[in-house]
Amino acid sequence: MTAAILTRHKANPLGDYLREKRLDFGKTIKKSSQDLNISIKYLEALENNQPQSMPGKEYFDKYLEIYIKYLKIDPAEIERLKSNSDHVRQLVDLKKQSRVAWSEYLGQGAAIIAAMAVVIFLAIRINAIFLPPALQIISPPEGLITISRQLEVKGRSAPEAEIVINNRAVLVDQAGNFSTFIDLQKGLNLIKITAKKRYSRISEAEIRVLFNE
Repeated sequence: MTAAILTRHKANPLGDYLREKRLDFGKTIKKSSQDLNISIKYLEALENNQPQSMPGKEYFDKYLEIYIKYLKIDPAEIERLKSNSDHVRQLVDLKKQSRVAWSEYLGQGAAIIAAMAVVIFLAIRINAIFLPPALQIISPPEGLITISRQLEVKGRSAPEAEIVINNRAVLVDQAGNFSTFIDLQKGLNLIKITAKKRYSRISEAEIRVLFNE
């Protein structure tokens, strides 16, 4: 696989100003992330003026509002900087080219072929035991913004699967459907769902929901 990235980066007054104000306060990006309970990668997206690095523009605007309050910045100054920002990033992907050559060797004798077939059959059966169950999240969608404190989480998995949502076990019906309500906290909420059969590996899903009163 070959890829080339062409980047043209002009002035970034908005992000540079945010970074300078943070440094003036003697705050590291890690400390700011802990204070605000916002992921470091999202704060970096603000300081690099990259809304595309967030689930949606609403997240960028909301986190920018929180960040400027934290840094005690005049919102009017931010609006001026936003209008002057010119940050362009172009990504060029080259076509992937790969060639894989396979050579098959025929075994001699029916006994060897039969033995290989048995080994493959057993491997498939054993793998099926440890294979993680399917996990489909019906709702909520990733990046949902809601004003309701309670949120219903619905999904589907194997009927024999053990479902855990945010460290709480949830019952599964005979068709593999599950549903439960969770309480949201103000700001960004991470909902973690796992599914596991008795001896299988774990299937995991994470959904981020923004609760905005």
